[in-house]
Amino acid sequence: MKEVEKGIGDLQTLLDQLKESKKTFGKLDKERSVLEKDVENANEKLKSEKIEVDKAVRAEERIKSLESEVSKLQFLESYVTFLSQKQNLQLQREQIGES
Repeated sequence: MKEVEKGIGDLQTLLDQLKESKKTFGKLDKERSVLEKDVENANEKLKSEKIEVDKAVRAEERIKSLESEVSKLQFLESYVTFLSQKQNLQLQREQIGES
């Protein structure tokens, strides 16, 4: 009888340990799920940010490729202004010559 009671006691202790392990497992499993979702969200955010960085890099490259062309604009603007002034002066000379 004592052996049976001892066996039942041991089984009860084992059952209590299993219940506690199950509870711990459930808690850890929920935490794992939350962490997996966090990792998934972080990966999506990383993917999105990589796309934005790629766009920014391409834009920067485009700007750099246009810098030399833009620097020519000031020269061209000055050139056009001087041509316009030259034409005005020539018209004035012609008008004076006709008078």
